[in-house]
Amino acid sequence: MYKLYIYDNSGNFVAHVKNLVPLDDKRMVLTFADYLSSYGELRFRIQTKDPLLSSGNIFEPYKYHVKLWRDNAVVWAGVIVNNPRRNHRFIEVEVFTYSFLLNKVQVAHTEHTPNWREITSGTMAEAITNLFNEGKNRSSSPISSFTLGTIVNPKYPWDKE
Repeated sequence: MYKLYIYDNSGNFVAHVKNLVPLDDKRMVLTFADYLSSYGELRFRIQTKDPLLSSGNIFEPYKYHVKLWRDNAVVWAGVIVNNPRRNHRFIEVEVFTYSFLLNKVQVAHTEHTPNWREITSGTMAEAITNLFNEGKNRSSSPISSFTLGTIVNPKYPWDKE
């Protein structure tokens, strides 16, 4: 059984979402996926009259986060990015994994340099840390209020010690 929890930007528990509205005719109430080549996504709908909403809009994009738990372990986590559908019955919530936020960070460039960067030296951890910190330093970036923890370099190739 999956459990869906909402957290604020500081990582504090806000709510346990229970009253989900089906996404389709098959009565599916939750979809989630994670991808190797892109960010993952999760979707759910909640009733507009749910008591959780009486304390304010806890589904505000970039201010609240979702963790999906199964058997006392987090199996999926991300940031709320959109409420694509709202009507008198439900609010639909779109959540993407945190790698999506790197799409929102514009890499420093000029009119003579491209808006992408080829990284040819250093480690993967250094590259990600630098790009993340660059985005944090821009006040208009959605990640400006995030705290970056330690990034560990992946072991590659995976079958070697």
